[in-house]
Amino acid sequence: MNRHCTLRLPAVAVAISLAAGCMTARTGGEDRGRLLFDAVVGTTFRNHVRPVADPVHGDGIVLLGERVSGDRCQMTFVNRDGFFVVPEGHTGRVTVRVLVRGEGRIRIALVSRRKLRSYYFDAPPPGQWTELELPLTHVEGRIEEGSPVNDITMWLLSSAKGEPLEKNAAVYFDRAVFHP
Repeated sequence: MNRHCTLRLPAVAVAISLAAGCMTARTGGEDRGRLLFDAVVGTTFRNHVRPVADPVHGDGIVLLGERVSGDRCQMTFVNRDGFFVVPEGHTGRVTVRVLVRGEGRIRIALVSRRKLRSYYFDAPPPGQWTELELPLTHVEGRIEEGSPVNDITMWLLSSAKGEPLEKNAAVYFDRAVFHP
């Protein structure tokens, strides 16, 4: 190996580790996971969202879901190459950090090759950021191991089907993190 290659290898290693750090989630704890997307990075397309200031802290940008009908707000995130590949054994999970105003239910769909699996949650307490956990064991039998998940869509739904959402109901999104 010549002297020029020897000098470049450490620089390349540092650059790679810094880039990996940029994609690390802003969460505490030991299992920080890998940031899939937030208001700034990670998607090739998004629909029914608009960037706004964090409604709780006022600092930073988050995404607000669009009201698409009287009984639902929606947001869709797409990465044509895939946000992640479903691991062997359907291990791991995705966490999604959301904030809700008003009452209702949350539905989050993971989509791969037109196959999807939805998760349903009661809306978290209004006005506080909450992480919702999507265990990948839930997609077994619907999304195959090794398949890329390229669409993640979230809805805030009314509490009862067909009932309208409260006038000020809204859903905010901060980030999605993959924990293999």
